[in-house]
Amino acid sequence: MNSKGQLIVFELLSGLFGWVWIGSGIAALAFAALALFGDWSWWNVLFAVIVSGVAKWLARGFLDNQKRVAFEADMVSKGMSPQEAGQAWLEAYAGQGTSPAASGRRSDAPKFEENRELQ
Repeated sequence: MNSKGQLIVFELLSGLFGWVWIGSGIAALAFAALALFGDWSWWNVLFAVIVSGVAKWLARGFLDNQKRVAFEADMVSKGMSPQEAGQAWLEAYAGQGTSPAASGRRSDAPKFEENRELQ
């Protein structure tokens, strides 16, 4: 599957699980009110909270994958190999975005001192 197709699939899945998260959160509140004021079981609340947490986790994971695919496609279009683009994503995602690849520069490009003091 090409990157555009992957972007569409990840967008749809993250949206789907996002709506499941919202719906199960509202259901958890409704079940809590019914358990508090009615004769309903608290197990329904627990189940809705668990479903809500899993749906949020999945929605965030698909959204992160969508960002990764877009980032790697952009880096490949700038001349990186897919392996270099994957490495750049890992460095940027892990918070180590200091490498030339993470900023979109090739590692074999000439390096200039960017933080020189003006005299």
